[in-house]
Amino acid sequence: MRDYELTVLLQDDISDEALEQKKARLAELCAGDAAGAESVEIDDQGAQSLSYEINHYNRAHYLLLSFKTEPARIAELESKLRLDEEVLRHLVIRRED
Repeated sequence: MRDYELTVLLQDDISDEALEQKKARLAELCAGDAAGAESVEIDDQGAQSLSYEINHYNRAHYLLLSFKTEPARIAELESKLRLDEEVLRHLVIRRED
């Protein structure tokens, strides 16, 4: 298993209830099945201004997730994030050991 970080930019107009559901869904996606990942940590960095407009949004809600998983699961995770309309941008990086 390797350490990864996922940064997600969500639409700024998301409600608090929808945001909590999105956090739970992202944690579930990162964890996958019981053997897929461990210790998903979510850092909610709040709404921030964007340097440039993305899909007619000038602000976005930033989430930073840290987790461990197998490298094969990353492609599936990115595929699901691309299909989510509330996700403006995402970036998965592998942290150094």
